[in-house]
Amino acid sequence: MMNENGRHRAYVGRKSEWAARVANNAPSEWLVALHSNDCLVEYWEPRSVDNQMPHDRDEIYVIVAGDGVLELHGDIRPVAAGDLIFVPASMPHCFVRHSPDLAMWIVFFGPRKTTAAISLEPISRVTSDVFPPT
Repeated sequence: MMNENGRHRAYVGRKSEWAARVANNAPSEWLVALHSNDCLVEYWEPRSVDNQMPHDRDEIYVIVAGDGVLELHGDIRPVAAGDLIFVPASMPHCFVRHSPDLAMWIVFFGPRKTTAAISLEPISRVTSDVFPPT
């Protein structure tokens, strides 16, 4: 979001606001919420089969409603509201199943990458010893 001087201003995106915008923008399932040089934020409510292709930028998904099953480079993961998912650029991924109310913010960030510059590593398993209780 830019102000009249061309500078970025603070912004709070509310799920209820963006869900209404998507509903009013049918048949689109997503809308761009914020776009700047190295950052693109979208709000997405998948209504059909997810047939996305790998992207050329790193991505962060923040699930805000519903649940589903995400395939990340062949690894199957259940996801639900409150989850944060990081997907490196060029990694194959898609939601193989999802509830009708699945909704999320997606942040694409960083420089665009070519597949030649990417080396895909196995997905890390998060354990309690990686993030000990505080």
